[in-house]
Amino acid sequence: MNTRLRAVIIDGIMTLVPFMLTFMVGLFLTDTGDPTRAWEISRTLLGLFPLWTLAYFATEAVTGRTLGKVAAGIAVRAADGGRASPGALLLRWAAKFVWLFAAPAVRMLWWPAPPGRDPLVSLMWLIALGGFFLAARADRQTLWDKVAGTAVYPR
Repeated sequence: MNTRLRAVIIDGIMTLVPFMLTFMVGLFLTDTGDPTRAWEISRTLLGLFPLWTLAYFATEAVTGRTLGKVAAGIAVRAADGGRASPGALLLRWAAKFVWLFAAPAVRMLWWPAPPGRDPLVSLMWLIALGGFFLAARADRQTLWDKVAGTAVYPR
C-alpha cells in the first residue's frame, strides 16, 4: 500500500472515530421523537468535531507529521526536500483545513438541510477530496502543498 495512503487512512480513523462517537451520542441524547430537534442537537454536538480535528492536525503544523505520517514513515518537508519552515507548515495546514473542513462545515452549519439531502455539501466534499488526488503526481504535492511550497517525503 502507498505510504501516503496509509497515513491518510490512519489519520482518517483518528478523526472519524471521534466524529462517529459524537454523532452517536447526539442521536442517543435526542430521543425526543422530533427529528428536527434531533438534527439540531446532533449538529451542535458535531460542532465539537472541528475542535478535535484542529488539535489533531495542529501537530502537523508544528512538526510536519501526524500520527498517520509517523506510522507510514513520511514527513512534510519543503518542496526541494529540505526542512520546511514553521510558516510553510502553518500555511499548509491552514490551506488544508480550509479546503477540507471549513468550507463544507460552513455550508452545512449555516444553510442546514436534513442529513443526506443536500447535494451541494456532497459536491463540496467531492471537490475537497479531489485535493488528495494531486498527491499521486510525481512532485508529491497536494493542493495545500502547492500553496505552501511543501511536499511529503520519506522520513
